[in-house]
Amino acid sequence: MKEKKEKITGLKDLQQELQKLEARRVALESGISDDFKVILQDLKPSTLIKNTFREVGSSSDLGKMVVRLALGLGVGYFSKRLITRKSAGMWGKAIGAALQYGMMALVARKSGHKLPR
Repeated sequence: MKEKKEKITGLKDLQQELQKLEARRVALESGISDDFKVILQDLKPSTLIKNTFREVGSSSDLGKMVVRLALGLGVGYFSKRLITRKSAGMWGKAIGAALQYGMMALVARKSGHKLPR
C-alpha cells in the first residue's frame, strides 16, 4: 500500500500529509481492533466446543464412528447394569464387565471398527 511520495514544500502540504497519515492510522487501528475482537470470540471455550461439534458433524466418517462408539458404550454399560444390579458380587461384576466389553465389541464389529486389546 505504498503511495508515491510527493515532496512537501510548504506548511499546507505538511498539514495535508499529516491528515492523510492520521486517517490511515485510525483505519489501521480500527482494523486491528476488529480482528482482535474476532480472535477473542473464536477463542472462547463455548465457541471452540461448538466448532468442534460442527466439524465432527460435517465429517461423515468421524461422525458415524463417534455415534457408533457412543452406542456401543451405552449398550455395553446398560447390559452390564442389567446383569449385575447394585449388589453384584465379585463374579457378577466380572461377568458384567465381560458382557460390557462383548457388547461394545459386537457394536464395533458391526460398524467395521476394532476395539483395542
